[in-house]
Amino acid sequence: MAQSTRQTFGVPPQGVLFESSDKVARLSEARYACETRLWELEQQFEVKAAKVREEYLAAVLEIHDSPEAKMTGVTH
Repeated sequence: MAQSTRQTFGVPPQGVLFESSDKVARLSEARYACETRLWELEQQFEVKAAKVREEYLAAVLEIHDSPEAKMTGVTH
């Protein structure tokens, strides 16, 4: 009787429910791992980008403070 009721109302057998919840858990873990790795990469990128910006600004200051720039009146 229970089997025919499940079929009538479209309820999947219990084995399918366990399989489905296992897939959901595995997908959730995979998504978490991916998002964590992306966050780590973003942090690494920001650190490297900050270093590049600092190097650029140091070069710009060096150029503006150079004797050649002072002699020719170069100011940007």
